[in-house]
Amino acid sequence: MKMRALFLLCTILFCEVVQGQDPDPPTITHLSIDSLSQQVEIYWYNNSPAAIGYVIYFQDAAGLWIPLDTVNGQQNLSYKTQGSNSQFQKETYSVVAFDALGNSSSRSEAHSTLYLKYIYTLCDSICELKWDLYPEMLNQVGFKLVVHQKNLIDSGTEIVDEVLLSYLDTMYNYPVDYSSKYSFTLQAYNTLDSVSRSNRFAITTTQVIPPTYAYINKVSVDKDNEIELSVLSDSYFVDYFEVYRSSFDGGFFMYIGDADVLENEKSGVLLDDMVLPDQNIYHYKVKAFDICGKPYILPSFPYTNKQFDVHQLKLNALSLQSSEMQLSWIDYPFFLGEESYILWLDVNGDLEQIRPITPNSYGSIDISDKVGLICAFATVHEQQENALGMQDTIHSNRICLTKEPTMFFPSAFTPSNGDMKNNTWRPLIIGLEAISSFNLKVYNRWGIKIHEITSPSGFWDGYQNGKVSDSGVYNFYLEFTFGSGEKGSRKGTIILIR
Repeated sequence: MKMRALFLLCTILFCEVVQGQDPDPPTITHLSIDSLSQQVEIYWYNNSPAAIGYVIYFQDAAGLWIPLDTVNGQQNLSYKTQGSNSQFQKETYSVVAFDALGNSSSRSEAHSTLYLKYIYTLCDSICELKWDLYPEMLNQVGFKLVVHQKNLIDSGTEIVDEVLLSYLDTMYNYPVDYSSKYSFTLQAYNTLDSVSRSNRFAITTTQVIPPTYAYINKVSVDKDNEIELSVLSDSYFVDYFEVYRSSFDGGFFMYIGDADVLENEKSGVLLDDMVLPDQNIYHYKVKAFDICGKPYILPSFPYTNKQFDVHQLKLNALSLQSSEMQLSWIDYPFFLGEESYILWLDVNGDLEQIRPITPNSYGSIDISDKVGLICAFATVHEQQENALGMQDTIHSNRICLTKEPTMFFPSAFTPSNGDMKNNTWRPLIIGLEAISSFNLKVYNRWGIKIHEITSPSGFWDGYQNGKVSDSGVYNFYLEFTFGSGEKGSRKGTIILIR
């Protein structure tokens, strides 16, 4: 009886000892997020031979530990969640081991998922990435950023880029291109060949088709001797062109302004009014900027790699005389196709084509029969539509001179003498079309105005206010404007004979 009682007592004490020994907590090696399902994969190893299963715990927003699920089997050392929101937040997990007698270990060291955050807005040239360190991962070596890029314009093959980072890094600025779709995943890795993946996210960058050229299709001089510059690209996403000017071939180029591009257009225009194109040759080049403000230094012609500056067509005056204009001119070799040169005259607003000319040459124009404002200029035009479907024309500066109309004033007239001749008095004017304003006043011997003529075709019939004027000597004074606003005057006497 004593031996049996002693055996029973020992058995009870042994059971109490066995029931009082809890398993050691598992050690989580790492957490990883499945790239497709975005569910969390938890990996650990067992520290207790007696463990027969594990309880997975999840920490909620209030910091409380909530049992999530149970894993049975000593060697079942991983678990994959089913309702994780790891795509949108960092999540923290812990594991508890239990044995056959119902004893449970304390919770393992908590591990949190790698939560990769980003900042990107349209027109950004980088995607800013941020994350927390992962110090709980055993033997961590560093981070690896894995980036997948696909161009949306040409639907090209996907490009995979990997960026190795230090285990102490918590941010990285990744450069991005236009019109592309990117996906980002961060991986923590260690010497045990474990890989912990973060959540995966994707962005689509700004939809911009970059220009491939900036073609200065026109550098033309207007009637006010201002230079109009037109620039054309092949992209609707160009917002403006910066225009630069130099007064010397190969000289320093100075920024002078922007050629703005209208919506749904591909070209911009700038009027350069701080120039003297009849005295200097001006060289221009441009830089394109897209809707995001990104600059492009582009070829000057489409379908080439050529870059050059463009100057205006300059006309020079060798000699200006009342009977002849002697001129020279340079070339304008900046059209895409074949060009033709023509010399013109503008006489008081009426255009006259003189003749075709060759570039870098000289010649003369007969103006002996021209009166008023006489301007010579040259044009260059494309002979046919170019590769862009355009056919442009540019103008040179103008070389002008002014010739007064020739006027003859009869000395006498004989109104109402019965011979039906010489009944009115009027000036005879050669170059009448050159006169823009005309005012002639007739005065008697006492200086009183008795008649006024306001048109070059007007006349005096010898009457004053409907009454016959007496025979005698009268004075006239004429003021007129001609050409480009030049003023002239004449005065003399008129003899009225009855």
